[in-house]
Amino acid sequence: MIRLVLSEVKRGIVTPEGLNERMKEFHLKWNEGEATSMRSGVVSRMSELGLLNRTKDGVKVTYGLTQHGEEFLTRLGD
Repeated sequence: MIRLVLSEVKRGIVTPEGLNERMKEFHLKWNEGEATSMRSGVVSRMSELGLLNRTKDGVKVTYGLTQHGEEFLTRLGD
């Protein structure tokens, strides 16, 4: 999941809704609620690890890779 999120954010999928769609494609049996729960959990953990940052503009949230996230993704081979 971490690799998927890092890769998608790097490719420009930077919104919760966009990542939810990718989560559902990754695991075809997940419904919207399950995808949202998984995205929320993995994004929170990645933020704690310093791999991802979240930017809020009112109620709109976007994600971005930190330098540590970029380096980690490179080590993973993406």
